[in-house]
Amino acid sequence: MGKGEKKLALIDYDGTITSKDTLLEFVRFTTPWYRWPVSFLQLLPPYIGYLTRLLTAEQFKIQFLNLFLGRKSKVRLEKEIAEFYKEKLEVLLHQQALESIQALHTMGYRIVLVSANIAPLVKPFSDKHQLGCIATELAWENGLFSGKLATSNCKGEEKVRRIQESLDLADYEFIAAWGDHPSDLPMLHLAHFQGYRNFHKHPLPFEQ
Repeated sequence: MGKGEKKLALIDYDGTITSKDTLLEFVRFTTPWYRWPVSFLQLLPPYIGYLTRLLTAEQFKIQFLNLFLGRKSKVRLEKEIAEFYKEKLEVLLHQQALESIQALHTMGYRIVLVSANIAPLVKPFSDKHQLGCIATELAWENGLFSGKLATSNCKGEEKVRRIQESLDLADYEFIAAWGDHPSDLPMLHLAHFQGYRNFHKHPLPFEQ
């Protein structure tokens, strides 16, 4: 590839750059141990509904967020996320993924994280590493979480829709994409290079 070509990298976050789902880890970090038994019982019916396909992934996520975020203020949520990043995130990150991000920067790629996770939990990482961010946006009312999503759950075909809404893919002569879950496959199909479950395992397999 020529050095003057415009290149784009689309990268999933949880499971691709991190070893675990950071939303679940964040909830564990912020929820006192004595609340877990009651929270588990409250979450069980919607989880069964999700497993039996009575609820969609988006409907289950909304119930999950309402249970653990409630009417939490944006200021408080951002403070808790900053504490979570400081104390817990480092052990969840794949070192090879960080090295691959740096390599993509060096090769002149525009890098965008595309995640089903909530945007407030993804943006601190994307901002720190100078990445774009497309994620599930929360809806706020008077500075408090409203209990609703401002966008559809950024998963599966919705990732494709949000990417096409935010970026003109025709501007890029080469697109690479990485993900770790079957729901990432529609996004990977947009790319010339498709990396599945390997961003954190191997150095970049092209432009060597």
